[in-house]
Amino acid sequence: MVNHSVVSVRSWLFTPATRPDRLLSAAGKGVDLSIADLEDSVVAAEKAVARDKLRTLLDSAANPLLPRLAVRINSTSTRFGLDDLVALLDASRAPDFILLPKIESPEQVVQIATLFDQAGKACALVPMIESARGLAAVESIANAGPRVAALMFGAADYASDVRAHPDALALQVARCRVAAACASAMHQGYRCAMLCHSRR
Repeated sequence: MVNHSVVSVRSWLFTPATRPDRLLSAAGKGVDLSIADLEDSVVAAEKAVARDKLRTLLDSAANPLLPRLAVRINSTSTRFGLDDLVALLDASRAPDFILLPKIESPEQVVQIATLFDQAGKACALVPMIESARGLAAVESIANAGPRVAALMFGAADYASDVRAHPDALALQVARCRVAAACASAMHQGYRCAMLCHSRR
């Protein structure tokens, strides 16, 4: 199993998976973790191309210039997300972290963790809280298993879901609740940190 701790990971750089060259050049810029994005930064027409390029990168011999790698897949409630999961499960090696968008229940996390357990792939999971339903279940999501390394709060998507301004008090309250859920999980023996992904 990979090191699930994200405490020492200071910088997370999102890069479209259509540009693997940028992932390789990130190490020279002091990036702690490169995130190959298959979701928001990749339009629907390029999803398959992005997935194929990521699979090629994962299947190649480990490049010493490549920093620690995370992958943000598409929501597993979509065909794109299911295809992303299959590609990661079949790849020769797994990324260090997998970011899971729009998680709204612990069962979603457990199901994905079980698939990677069965495939013998060592990777940590980072559920993303981006909706009112996700926030309602945040405590149980944080405690969904030992693969959960952190929760990421998606401020822009959450604001859209609850129809709030990005600077509204409602988002500050939501951040506090996500942080509290992570702290509670840590008290119960899980290494769960909070990350915040804000897009303006």
